Amino acid sequence: MASKLKIFSGIQPTGMLHIGNYLGAIKQWLILQETSDCIFCVVDYHAITVKYEPEEMQQRIFNAALDYLAAGLDPKKSIIFVQSHVPEHSELAWLLNTVTPVGELRRMTQWKDKISYEPKFEISINDSDFRHLKNTWKVINENILNGSNDISNITNRISRATKTAEKLLDLVEGMLEFDAKLNTIKAGLLNYPILMAADILLYKTHIVPVGEDQQQHVELTRTIARKFNSQFGETFIVPKAQLSQAQRIMSLADPTKKMSKSLGPKHYLALTDTPGTIREKISRAVTDVGSEGGEMSPGVKNLFVLLKEFGAPAEIKKFESAYADKTIRYSELKEALADAIVKKLNPFQNKRADLAKEPKKVWKILNDGAKKARPIAQKTLAEVKKKMGL
Repeated sequence: MASKLKIFSGIQPTGMLHIGNYLGAIKQWLILQETSDCIFCVVDYHAITVKYEPEEMQQRIFNAALDYLAAGLDPKKSIIFVQSHVPEHSELAWLLNTVTPVGELRRMTQWKDKISYEPKFEISINDSDFRHLKNTWKVINENILNGSNDISNITNRISRATKTAEKLLDLVEGMLEFDAKLNTIKAGLLNYPILMAADILLYKTHIVPVGEDQQQHVELTRTIARKFNSQFGETFIVPKAQLSQAQRIMSLADPTKKMSKSLGPKHYLALTDTPGTIREKISRAVTDVGSEGGEMSPGVKNLFVLLKEFGAPAEIKKFESAYADKTIRYSELKEALADAIVKKLNPFQNKRADLAKEPKKVWKILNDGAKKARPIAQKTLAEVKKKMGL
């Protein structure tokens, strides 16, 4: 009988999960835990790469665990634990640092996004500009020595050389400004993907269910695994990313951007939002503003994506037909969508409220999960250290 596929994934304890997190990650986890060996982690080490309040962290971890369990993750079917409770994660991350080039990390799109990478200093200066700048002084010197009165030629040369010099000054100023900004950024933000690679490789993971935005990090994990295997001998399984089949959920207030808590409360629906809050946010969701060429606008498309996830088939068909016939009333669509979301989240919210009353039970699940995860992690780490001569 073939062994089950090993699955690893995790979410940062950021205080609350929104419906984009649920549809993009947890919904996929619930399916996988029925057929695979699954390990799901509250990745608190990842959460401290940005500014946070230490006194809030334990509550954030607890809230993440509540979300996992209320959504349907089953500790009898999956290992559920907190990343910092298994120290082998950080130890393996250090060892993987020694085989990972900095260039690989600086190419990560999320790294560039987090440091607000804006290449202002990428100014167009071609070879002829440099040659002209170099030769301008030579020509001026020759003209002076030869007593030339060709002021027009000299003036034109100085004018072009000055523009090139200004470009160079802008280039240097931009580079110095960017370098100064880099000097204030914590190393953990750059090394974040190596810790993620350690999380995955520690458990000889086959499949990593992730959102589209994390696919590049899984590709780096694959690169690191191959580098290590090539240098020290076959050790790690080279994992594969499994993208969610759910469409990307966009912001309710700005449907050109992915739903995110960082954009503000009006942009997302939290799994813990009250029915009143859900109805208010949906009622204010952007619809047809800015639609062009007869195509469905981003806001309307986003509402239909949500309706397909939460609504009944007959209701979905009804509004699709109304849209095609141009008889749709968005107020009715929003009301139906809000009702569907409220109904779907009700069991989750009730179960979460019940679990919140039993904190000892929740922490025991996490502690038991760490006890199950740690022997697996220790075995892999021992193999890695032996291969590295440690």
